[in-house]
Amino acid sequence: MTALDSSCMTPAPNAVTVRAHEQTVRAEPHETRRDVAVFDLDGVIADVSHRRHFIEGRRNWPAFFAAAGDDTPLAPGLDLARAARDKGLDVVYLSGRPEHLRAVTVQWLQQHGAPEGELLLRPDRDRSPATGLKLRLL
Repeated sequence: MTALDSSCMTPAPNAVTVRAHEQTVRAEPHETRRDVAVFDLDGVIADVSHRRHFIEGRRNWPAFFAAAGDDTPLAPGLDLARAARDKGLDVVYLSGRPEHLRAVTVQWLQQHGAPEGELLLRPDRDRSPATGLKLRLL
C-alpha cells in the first residue's frame, strides 16, 4: 500500500482507495490474492474492560498494555475467527498493541484456542492514531 495525497493521479482501474482522517491509502491490485478475515484483538477477541481504567482520564498506556495477559476471551469474536478459518479464510489479527507484547499476545491466543493466523502489531516507538496505523499495517 502506498500513501497518497489528494493531488495524486487518478487511481488505476481496480485499485482500492480508502480515506481516513485526511489520509488516502491506495492499494494496487495484486496478481495473487488471498481471502482473509481480519480481527482486532482488544474489544473483539479479548475483553479489555478490566484494564480500561488505565486509559480513562489521564492515559497510562504502559499499564494498560501490561495487563493484556489477564484479558478474558470474548466468545463471539473467537467464534467468528474459528468460523472464518473453517471457511478456508486466512485469519489475520490486527492490533494497536505494541510489538513488545508479541510473546504475551501469542501465548494468550494459544491459551484461549484462537485459530492460528498472522499477527500484526504496532511498532514499539509508533505513537500514531490506531486508524492510520492499522491501514498501514494491512
